[in-house]
Amino acid sequence: MFPSMSEESNHPEYTVRVKDRSIGLNPYKWAIYRVGWPRAIKRAASVYKTVEQCRVAGTQALGELVANIAKRKKNRTDR
Repeated sequence: MFPSMSEESNHPEYTVRVKDRSIGLNPYKWAIYRVGWPRAIKRAASVYKTVEQCRVAGTQALGELVANIAKRKKNRTDR
């Protein structure tokens, strides 16, 4: 599939996948996947020089995504 890909998540419904595109000086990108879904629900807009930088950014984005989802659910139940 891809030359290198790792997965990580603190949230059981989502995973952060780091992909090595093997292109240029900044080859790494992250994407957030929902378990059981074949397509990413959110992808990195920028590229990263190291796997660690990419993983940290992807994990931060996942935290923000989960917080936004929880906020929306709370707003729906408050109505």
